[in-house]
Amino acid sequence: KRLLTLAGPIIICRTSLILTMDPMGKGIEFVVKCLRGDMGEIVLFTDELRNMTFSDDLGSGLVELAESTCEFRGVIHLVSDEITNRYELSKMLSKVLGIETDFVKSGLSTESGMNRPANLSLDTTLIKSVLKRTKLRGVSERLVSS
Repeated sequence: KRLLTLAGPIIICRTSLILTMDPMGKGIEFVVKCLRGDMGEIVLFTDELRNMTFSDDLGSGLVELAESTCEFRGVIHLVSDEITNRYELSKMLSKVLGIETDFVKSGLSTESGMNRPANLSLDTTLIKSVLKRTKLRGVSERLVSS
């Protein structure tokens, strides 16, 4: 908020885990490696929640916000409204990519001994009213259409 007072009428976009299918970005590539067993047996957490957004949808949203017809200024969460976790992402990718696996197990971050934030989801109420053309599709919608 302080930056907004110093910089004038700007837009600050907050995002979360950004995914790219083709070519595979780091987030997708990591999960695919887990599915293939490249990392041995691995636990993906079900209690670390995020609004995962695909890079091309994010790019379209940024372009729409930058257009002169967009009057919004301030901080906005530029993410899909679907809240999910990496384990659910792995199940969806396994189905879409046809990778059957026994290497990925579900687990809880809270039981892992790691001190990590659990809920990193962002409120999407504002972005839904600001964007007129761009739809920030969630993982399940996006992977179904892949």
